[in-house]
Amino acid sequence: MKEREMESYIEEREREVAEREAAWKAELSRRESEIDENEREKDLLVGGTSCNLGDAGAFEDLRAEPKVLSFICFKCC
Repeated sequence: MKEREMESYIEEREREVAEREAAWKAELSRRESEIDENEREKDLLVGGTSCNLGDAGAFEDLRAEPKVLSFICFKCC
């Protein structure tokens, strides 16, 4: 009887671990999706321009969008 109880206990612990692992994987997937979405939003804001201020095209884009300038400055510095 003792062995059966131990097997039952182990099976229950394995189920709990599997549930926690599934929850962890779901949270990881959600966070990765959020990061991907943030990257896409950043690309839209930046417009794919370089943060090299020596590039005349990038400088003009930055002057047109002050919010992008702030973002790029924090990103580069």
